[in-house]
Amino acid sequence: MAYSSRFRDKGLDTFHHVIMRGSRGLKIIETDTDRWDFLKLLFYLNDTFKYSQWERDLKQHQCRLFDRPTDWPEREPLVRLSAFCLHDNHFHLLVKEIREGGLSEFMQRLPNSMTKRYNKNYDGSGSIFQSSYQSRLIDSDADLMNVALYIMVKNVFERYPGGLKKAISEFNQAYKWALGDPFSSFAEYATDRRFALIDKDLLTEYFPNPKEFKNQAREYVSWRGEREESIKDFLLE
Repeated sequence: MAYSSRFRDKGLDTFHHVIMRGSRGLKIIETDTDRWDFLKLLFYLNDTFKYSQWERDLKQHQCRLFDRPTDWPEREPLVRLSAFCLHDNHFHLLVKEIREGGLSEFMQRLPNSMTKRYNKNYDGSGSIFQSSYQSRLIDSDADLMNVALYIMVKNVFERYPGGLKKAISEFNQAYKWALGDPFSSFAEYATDRRFALIDKDLLTEYFPNPKEFKNQAREYVSWRGEREESIKDFLLE
């Protein structure tokens, strides 16, 4: 498959793999309520529109998830989010920077809001994260597809009962199980649904339909399994 060349060293229209980890490996998420709140933050904080009472407005207007009050200005995202996976003690994002300074602004708002919520709900203090966000620039088509599969498949399959190794050996069962995980973007690419949170168009040439996504996922986990076995054999020599 031939992909267009559109990667650069810096600036706008660059892709980034973003990671944030909990301080000392501790949790940043405790309950499903926290997990759903994370999804809300990903959507409502990714906007040039700033308003400290945005949650109050959502409640007053009885907005459903990812709806906006009619008196708000049109949404103008700071970044385009194409993939994510949330774990109890860290999260991964795959984003495209579309505004000057947009990524840094978004990644200031998001952890700050998460920390405030966590400390309020669980009587904590200080940042819940070990450091500021880590971001790696994506430099090729192959890298972009690999990172997308790493975030959406490898990270989700790690949660499969029995772990990644069992998920690889039970691919079809694990794949079906992963469809029920709402705290990653896996199901957005594995089905035809469109989620307001995710910009699927960025990865259309890699995963044009659910069938191709499944094929790529199968190849990826097979490669991961062979790679980990090779590393194991090397360490035993």
